[in-house]
Amino acid sequence: MVSTCICGSFRFWKDMQRIGNNLSEKGVTVYMPEPSVFRTLKDLTKFSQEFYKQERSKKMDEIKERTLGHLEKIDKSDSVYIVAGDERHNIAFFRDRGLVSVGYVGISTSLEMGYAEGKDKSISLHWKNNPVPIRPAMTEWYRFYFYNEKESLALPMSEADGIAFQIGCSFAFGKPIYLMKPLKDVSEYPIEAVSKGAVSPEELLRRIKNGSIKRN
Repeated sequence: MVSTCICGSFRFWKDMQRIGNNLSEKGVTVYMPEPSVFRTLKDLTKFSQEFYKQERSKKMDEIKERTLGHLEKIDKSDSVYIVAGDERHNIAFFRDRGLVSVGYVGISTSLEMGYAEGKDKSISLHWKNNPVPIRPAMTEWYRFYFYNEKESLALPMSEADGIAFQIGCSFAFGKPIYLMKPLKDVSEYPIEAVSKGAVSPEELLRRIKNGSIKRN
């Protein structure tokens, strides 16, 4: 791990800082997420009152700038390091497969994971103070999740997270990868979801695995 880009919800900002500092001390070049100018300086997990007073267009411009800026950091990195906390969920699908569903990722982190997958970056999850390699899969109801069979854990994604993951993949591939029914508000996200040229889940994972999709 020569260089890595840390991704995660700002609810885990202190954890991301701690992990980033530890990796830097070991000689790893670390790229951190940049907080929005609308977050409070005393507590970066929260937005300031100024954020809620801004026009929608200004909010979206800020989100787009931060999103694209972090994708550029992923381009520079050898790997992506996901910080998702240690939340545990008792989800039957994973329990029946001997997996414990853990952590939390939001839309932004899911998009970044999709982009990293499309760029063929190795993705690891911070778990028990160590990076654990994870890989993507899908449930029977077309929900994405990442998992590590050896560690018996799964990092689940919501429907909105799964769509963001696909948007990230599409952006990295330079072609639309679209598998799930869109939500009404997807078009409001900075990078537009495109439904043309859809492929099946099995075909997407096959192409990711064998590298047949041309990456930039």
